[in-house]
Amino acid sequence: MALMDPFEQAMATLLNRLGHTAQYQPKEIGAGFTSAPINLQVLIHRAESVSDIGFGELVMDTPQIEVRVVDIPQPAIGDRILVKGHTYEVTREPLIKDTDRLFWTLVVRML
Repeated sequence: MALMDPFEQAMATLLNRLGHTAQYQPKEIGAGFTSAPINLQVLIHRAESVSDIGFGELVMDTPQIEVRVVDIPQPAIGDRILVKGHTYEVTREPLIKDTDRLFWTLVVRML
C-alpha cells in the first residue's frame, strides 16, 4: 500500500469527518449509454461572489462541491451529484484550486 503524505492524509480525515456521502453520475457518453454512478464523499459549501453593478453590488450565492481528484479524475459540465436528497449539476468547467492538486472545485446548480 502506498503511503500518503501527511497533508493528503489530513485532507482524507477531514473529508471522512465533515464530508457527505454522495453519488456522482457522469453525463451521458453517447448513444444513450451512461457510466455507472460512483459513490464518494464530498464537501459542500456556498461561496458568495460579488459583482459591481452601477452604484451597487450584486451578491450571488454560488453552491460548490469539492471532490477528490482520485475519486473523479475528469469531471465535466453536465455531470450530476446526488447528495443529501438533492441533485446538483456541474455548470462550469471544473477547477483544481488547492496547491497540492487533491480536490476539484465544482460549481453546481440544484435541479
